[in-house]
Amino acid sequence: MIRIAAALLIVTGVLGLVFLGQERWDAAAYQTHAAQALIIARSPETPDTISVVVRGAGIGEPDSGLARIDIPRIGITSMIAAGDDHKSLQRGVGFIRGTARLGGAGNVGLAGHRDTYFRNLRLIAVADTIVITTPKHQYHYVVDWKRVVTPESMAVLAPSDSALLTLVTCYPFYYVGPAPQRFVVRARRLEGGFVSAPAAPLTPP
Repeated sequence: MIRIAAALLIVTGVLGLVFLGQERWDAAAYQTHAAQALIIARSPETPDTISVVVRGAGIGEPDSGLARIDIPRIGITSMIAAGDDHKSLQRGVGFIRGTARLGGAGNVGLAGHRDTYFRNLRLIAVADTIVITTPKHQYHYVVDWKRVVTPESMAVLAPSDSALLTLVTCYPFYYVGPAPQRFVVRARRLEGGFVSAPAAPLTPP
């Protein structure tokens, strides 16, 4: 019985490592492919009539599923997946469905795991700059506040007439198991709205 139990533990451990490896490979592949597609879409040589789309259209400009978030001061860089389901959040920072379209007016909601793409979000400070890059534009936001709320506090994602960006992750950052609270960062788009600039290469996580 001891040998059987030991064998089962070994098999379970190996299967767990294989599953984790597959998820990491899928995430790296998605980040690389999406980053390359975004660079192509933003290239001056790419005609406006050509749409380069990664799975999950509708998070940015019409007919585009490409977008990236950068928070330079704290080292956060990730492609944005079009959804906040398990697979999307494994692949990158996720667009919270039902919130405003990236670059448009309203409250845009993005979610990320506290132990991967939003690991460094704990270091964010008021007045930090957040950059959202889409095929046509680069949007700049400045952080107004950060706070800890309960999972039921959906008011942070409420619609707005202003151009806002709300980042959400689980809290505490080093909690073992499902975290009981949420860490929320609110930023507003800078006056002038956006600038057009080349997209920098992205290194997969």
